[in-house]
Amino acid sequence: SGPRGSFAVVFDRVAVRSEPSVRAPLVGAHLRGAGVEGEPCDVDGLPWLRLDRGEGWMLMDGKTVGLGQLLAPTPPQENAKLDEQVADDMREKGNQLFREKKYSRAVHAYSDAIDKNPRDARTWANRAAAQTQMLQEFGKGLPPQQIRENPYFKNATNDLQKALEVDPGYAKAFARQGQLLLFVGDRQAALAAYERGLLKDPSNADCLAGRSACRPG
Repeated sequence: SGPRGSFAVVFDRVAVRSEPSVRAPLVGAHLRGAGVEGEPCDVDGLPWLRLDRGEGWMLMDGKTVGLGQLLAPTPPQENAKLDEQVADDMREKGNQLFREKKYSRAVHAYSDAIDKNPRDARTWANRAAAQTQMLQEFGKGLPPQQIRENPYFKNATNDLQKALEVDPGYAKAFARQGQLLLFVGDRQAALAAYERGLLKDPSNADCLAGRSACRPG
């Protein structure tokens, strides 16, 4: 057994099986160049990779079945690229779920993306937006102080702060701060958030609209 890691398929086609045995049922396959992740395991003297999320098992070295090396460790710089690609895919999955108003599932997708790449301000801000939508659904009619104490409010606030730590110039995060503050009736703080966003991006439509909504008349 070895530490969990990322691996590249270096054979034309490598099977994914339900159990670590060449006789186990086939559940899929990966082609040369594909990236996979999992935990290497020694099973009866053979090197198998137990794939993440229970997706199955892949034989790592095929000498015993007349083949050569099947999987090779991915270099660190390639790992980073792979993580970024997986994170992009998970963020887009979250975006689709958000568009479908499946906000709880969107939060989970964004969380998976953040686990892979915490350096993307968009994902932090998007997760905050999904939590804000959930807050608006469950917080209707509640007094502002009770809304502020809701975990969705606190989590969204923290996510937006993190987004701005990652990218201090990300105007959309300021716009979402304004939206969140406006929902709890803090018009002055919301206006300040929209103004900060417009300092970063004077043409940001969300910040312009939010600023107008905060101003009397």
